[in-house]
Amino acid sequence: GNNVRRVDIKTGLIELFAGLDARLYPAEQGTSRPYPGSNVSLLGYHGDGGPASGAAFHNPEHLAFDSRGDLYVCDNFNHRIRKIDMGSGAITTIMGTGWPSSSGDGGPAVEAGLLLPDSLFIDVQDNIYVGEKYGYRVRKIDAATGTVTTVVGTGVPGFGEEGLLGPETTCNACEAGLWADPDGTVFWGDQSGRLRRCDGATGIVTTVFGGTGVGDGGPAADAFLSGPGGLCASSDGTVYIADEWSHRVRAIEPRSGLVRTVAGDGAKAYGGENGPATDAYVSNPFDVSLDSLGRLVIAEKMGGFLRRVDEDGVIRVIAGSGLQLDRGDGGPALNACFYQVRAVAHDAEDNIYVGDDIGRIRRIDVESSTVSTVAGTGIRGYTGDGGPAAQARIGAPAAIDFDGSGNLYFCDRAYHMVRKVDTRGIISTVAGSGTAGFSLDGTDATDAMLDRPTGLAVSLDGTVYFSDTGNNRIRAINAEGRLCTVAGSDKPGDAGDGGHATIARLNEPRGLCLLGDGVLLMSDHFNNQVKAVRVSGGQ
Repeated sequence: GNNVRRVDIKTGLIELFAGLDARLYPAEQGTSRPYPGSNVSLLGYHGDGGPASGAAFHNPEHLAFDSRGDLYVCDNFNHRIRKIDMGSGAITTIMGTGWPSSSGDGGPAVEAGLLLPDSLFIDVQDNIYVGEKYGYRVRKIDAATGTVTTVVGTGVPGFGEEGLLGPETTCNACEAGLWADPDGTVFWGDQSGRLRRCDGATGIVTTVFGGTGVGDGGPAADAFLSGPGGLCASSDGTVYIADEWSHRVRAIEPRSGLVRTVAGDGAKAYGGENGPATDAYVSNPFDVSLDSLGRLVIAEKMGGFLRRVDEDGVIRVIAGSGLQLDRGDGGPALNACFYQVRAVAHDAEDNIYVGDDIGRIRRIDVESSTVSTVAGTGIRGYTGDGGPAAQARIGAPAAIDFDGSGNLYFCDRAYHMVRKVDTRGIISTVAGSGTAGFSLDGTDATDAMLDRPTGLAVSLDGTVYFSDTGNNRIRAINAEGRLCTVAGSDKPGDAGDGGHATIARLNEPRGLCLLGDGVLLMSDHFNNQVKAVRVSGGQ
């Protein structure tokens, strides 16, 4: 809504406090569309010097009060920190020029540039601390002088070394979790899955918890993962993991059991094409897939493109222009646009299939690199069963896999179902009624309620396994077309290793893949683990 609202603690009533009475249509579900007239979506920047009730914001997120009770707002996409005087109601900008630039240290805050401020804290002395999402810094406005300095960060994204002075160590985006003690010690939630600390007396940075490394070179069971997602395995048994919040792709060696990083240096950013994949920036990898030559394709959900790690360890863009749009069918993959890629898979001929949140599955031809649509129209929905998949509406394909006959299966996490596109291009539903919920084992799969299925693995004999993510279970469709639970139980958690899989506890399982002779691997997303269960139907 691009505004600030207030809840009266006595009456419990909510009211508009700052900003304009508006709707943000892109955030709404269903068929809602903008219309002319009052109460339409409004975002922007204006109103400084006047009442806050008449000001415009662009994605305000974080709030803080100073010792006088005045309110400060992180106006993210306006690249400003704004202050509302609680006495007069007037709003002013106290930091940021509006231009996206992390600059101005040593000068007044009102003349400094900010690059997407995304966290905010005011200490007991009224010093103001700001974390910049894409400036990769934590900065401070001195209460006495009004000048700006950098507390932590070089402006270059990175995992960050221990024992360096704050302005000499890299850090990741500081999106939430910022605190300063009275002595000037600053804590921040780094987007590498750690809480870090800059000492107020020495200025030295250390990690409070979350690990000073990710465990590369050691046993996989001792390594740190952070939000693992998609999985795939090579013919020699090497397992690849999209380690989403570590901003890396990891691999587990089959003989030694050791873990290593295949792509990403831990920074939440974009870059590094045509160089070593381990030095590149890989931002929020969601899924991975291997071709027959062992080349690894990575789906980064926010980038608008696909990248591949080749046999020489070099990372290259193979599809997408970097613009998050929906266009390009019939043309070369490098000129095509993708909106938000969450799923990637290869068929038996090494053609690449891409699941896009815009409501499409697209195919990249291995010979010509031409893009075409396999399923979906680009308008989200649930239609088309029994007809051509390219004319059907689908939601958000989050995982794709193939059976031994070449039929394509995908999880639609938006409409809570698993659907199939056969080799003739005809679409059908194999699990899910389209309604979020939970259904007991034994329910006909097409009548069942599922909750955000996000992972999928289809065995060569046609057994379909999927992550019933919101229900914290791994389910399968048996020979009679009914649901059965493979792993997980009625409560989320992390328990049951070594015991029967159906009484174990999982916490939003996501990626799946079959390994060897009937072993199903699963990403236990919020437990930051990869787990295994023996099943039939191995490949």
